[in-house]
Parts: sequence; structure tokens; C-alpha cells
Amino acid sequence: VGGLTTRVAFNGLWPVVLTLAVVLALAAREAAHKGSLRSAALRSLKFAVVVSFCVLPSVTRSLFLAFQCQSFGFDDRASETKSYLTASLDIECSGYGAHQPIIALAVGFIVLWPLAMPLLYVLLLYRCRRSIQSHQPSSLSRAIQFLWSDYEDTYYWYEMIALTKKLVREHVRESSYTSTGSSTASDAVVT
Repeated sequence: VGGLTTRVAFNGLWPVVLTLAVVLALAAREAAHKGSLRSAALRSLKFAVVVSFCVLPSVTRSLFLAFQCQSFGFDDRASETKSYLTASLDIECSGYGAHQPIIALAVGFIVLWPLAMPLLYVLLLYRCRRSIQSHQPSSLSRAIQFLWSDYEDTYYWYEMIALTKKLVREHVRESSYTSTGSSTASDAVVT
């Protein structure tokens, strides 16, 4: 449905819209039951961390489609080629025209997803480091428990290394994918 610009916008926005809907629903529920907004905020944070973490690799992969181009022979006598987006072969990879809004949108969402989200996770983990390491969880550390509970307390930060490795692997794989479908060289480099 729609062109590549619509797909990039949808892929970057649907997790945000879902999270905002849940935040509003939890706030309304707490207000109806005369509960605290702090409780609603912590539940919302827990939901947002789980959802954003789970969708981060696939959202990131879809955003980098805006930069994947494939060259085709245009004029055999002059050995001239033209490049088109692999996700939408009707858009020439030129950085202007129809490609320009796609790049602008993708860059904006790349700042939000593969850059800002991991930084937010790191800041939250840093803020909770003492309560995690001292085995005295705070309400905030419980809300972000998804990020650290699978590891020993001294290695609470390790999920960020695993996430970074996964995002880099996806980026390298997507940017080195050839027309033959071979990405084994990039897999070997990152693994």
C-alpha cells in the first residue's frame, strides 16, 4: 500500500503510535481507578522498552532500504549505468527528486531508532546501575528489567553490547547484499 515513502513512514511510526496508545490507555485506567500517574508511567515505560527493543532490528532493517541501490546497464555503448532503489525499482538513486524525501524520512527515523533508542536504554541502565548491582531493585529498575534480568548483576549492561552487535550485523549485511543474494562475506566479518 503506497510507495516507499509511505512504507518508511509506517515502519518508523507504528511502534511509536502503539506505545502512545498504550500509554494513554494506562493513564486513563489509572485515572479511572484513582491510581497514581507514576504507576502508569512505570508500566508504560516497561511496555515501551519491550516493544521498542523487539522491533528495533526489523525497523532498522526496513529504514536502510532507502539507501540500497542496484545498478543496471543503461547505455551499453557508453558503459553507462543507472542505479535504482532495490525496494522500489521505479525510483532512481540520485539523492534528489523522488529519492530525496525517502532519504530525509529514513535519516530522521534512523536517528530515532538505531541511534536514540539504544542510547536511551544505556541511560536507563546507567541510572539503575546501583540498584541492580546491590540487589535492591527500584521501581525504575523493575520497569526496565527486560534489559538486564537475563544476565548476572555485574553484567547488567551486556544486552547493549549484544544489541549493538545485532544492529551492526544487520547494517553490514544489508549494505553489502549483492544482486546474487550473497551476504556471506558480511556475515563472516561481523560474527
